[in-house]
Amino acid sequence: MLSPGRFRGGFGTVAPTEPDGRHLMAAGRVIAVGMVVFLLWGLFDARSLEKSAEASPKGTRRTAALAVLKPLFAVSRVIQTDRVGSAVERLFGRNPDRPGGSASAVGPPPPVHPSPTPSGGTSPPPGGGLPPFRSPTPQDPFRILVVGDSFAADLGLGLGRTLDQSRYSIAIDGRPSTGLTRPDYFDWGAQFPTDLAKYRPELVVVMIGGNDFQNLFVGGRFISYFRSAEAWQYLYALRVDRVMNEAVAAGARVLWVGLPVMGSSKGLSQAVRRFDGIFEQEAVSRPSVMYVDDWRLFTNASGQYSAYIRTPNGAIELMRSPDKVHLTLTGNEYLARHVVSILRRQWGLKT
Repeated sequence: MLSPGRFRGGFGTVAPTEPDGRHLMAAGRVIAVGMVVFLLWGLFDARSLEKSAEASPKGTRRTAALAVLKPLFAVSRVIQTDRVGSAVERLFGRNPDRPGGSASAVGPPPPVHPSPTPSGGTSPPPGGGLPPFRSPTPQDPFRILVVGDSFAADLGLGLGRTLDQSRYSIAIDGRPSTGLTRPDYFDWGAQFPTDLAKYRPELVVVMIGGNDFQNLFVGGRFISYFRSAEAWQYLYALRVDRVMNEAVAAGARVLWVGLPVMGSSKGLSQAVRRFDGIFEQEAVSRPSVMYVDDWRLFTNASGQYSAYIRTPNGAIELMRSPDKVHLTLTGNEYLARHVVSILRRQWGLKT
């Protein structure tokens, strides 16, 4: 460790050394290197970034992003780095002309309708301006894809126990310990288009974020979760946008389930609120995307975390695992029934 007072950051400062002889880089030099890396990444990926920004909800953030990305994309076309970026996108089976480099659409996207106003912890309000889901049959089951981390895997199993499996085909791709922050560990940006093409879902259920309380890996470097909160949140929201845009472009609707209240620490629950806020904000302007807030499902009468919850039939059931994070089998089914009731009420799911 560097002892206090040994290093003063700044351009032109001679980098000190650790006891083992390793040189430490001056703070100003770190910033300069980071800016160069960010610029190079932007030049190669400007096309995809611009498409994602254009597909994001209108507002100050979108305007600011396009103000930066459009000139960057223009420069990349002049020096032809955009061709390299596009070639890499196609190498991984992505379409650089779609928002976020999504794969080619499996089916036509739903019609566009005016953005609804969020209501009652979900968005959009009942109906959402979209027609009800079709009636499934054993010969033509309704196709659902559940993706995300371990929460998604458990929710998918709960949905399988809640819905008639002779009329509903439920594909589950729940990857424990994964998320949207660390594509260097597991790249959902590459896996999700593959799942869409393989399962051709009519509905995509997403539950993710439980492993994303960490620095975000982008362009070969990490964006600090704590020290660069604004940049972190912006880049994370872009990845959420990408998942939503790709699913809708593939002809599916999206049900994004928020993270539940946590009992392990107050700080963790506050962080969950931060994530849920991003999910809801990105869903609210998309008629084909609905956010479900399950926070109050797992709180007591005082609004606090509780492992035991009274169900609608009056029984008190253990809903949370000993880690105070995950759900029990009963909790998974409890959440699945809540999700199905919202789908039935708002999008006319035939159960």
